[in-house]
Amino acid sequence: MKKVFSIIFSFTYLISFSQEIENTNPFSGKFDLGLSYTKNTEEIFQFNNVSQLKYETKKQVLLLNNNISFINKRGEEDILNKGNQDLQYSFKINNVNSNISIHYLYDISRSIKRRWSTGVGFSTNLLKKDENNVTVGLTGLKEFEITTTNEEKLTNRLESACNFSFQINKNVKLEGFTKFQPNIDQFSDYRLNNYLSIRINLSSQFLLNINNVFNFDSMPEDGIPNTDYQIINSISYTF
Repeated sequence: MKKVFSIIFSFTYLISFSQEIENTNPFSGKFDLGLSYTKNTEEIFQFNNVSQLKYETKKQVLLLNNNISFINKRGEEDILNKGNQDLQYSFKINNVNSNISIHYLYDISRSIKRRWSTGVGFSTNLLKKDENNVTVGLTGLKEFEITTTNEEKLTNRLESACNFSFQINKNVKLEGFTKFQPNIDQFSDYRLNNYLSIRINLSSQFLLNINNVFNFDSMPEDGIPNTDYQIINSISYTF
């Protein structure tokens, strides 16, 4: 783990000295804030925050993602706390990206106290035209997980991923990804993660987001369902 962090921070140091002249503002990002209240058979309050910071030059990309949710049901003292943080460095050569990544996830509702993953892989653009983009990639993952019962698991996985972004018109954009993560030693143990977002321009910097998240785990912890689904509406600020 320490070696991976050393590599990433070394790359970050190099990036600061290799910014291309033609890219006058290599930084971009977004900050989403979502609140929802539901009252039917249950009274549920949910808070969600998604933030992203990107540093991109002609040959290199450093990407930091943060996604957290707090869900509270009336009559229950415990708050469902779930979220993930990702750090990824990519070096671009022609149409192929070499990627190094670190992922951190926690989800009490799925009995995951913490899960660390480190990955090395590559990705390539199948489509890159104007605002439309489709990227596919393959990554090897080393995963360490601690459950809420303090059981420790060490797993090697492959991740095949497809990321896409389509500009429907000048005010509406469709973004998302699909990830398939089988256990290398036991292919019946696999996960499927899907994310779909509709982003509607309200102004030059503010957007309305309709986010859909669907997760499937073929071998969850005892008493935990295979599927997990969220619909989150939020306001986004981009820069």
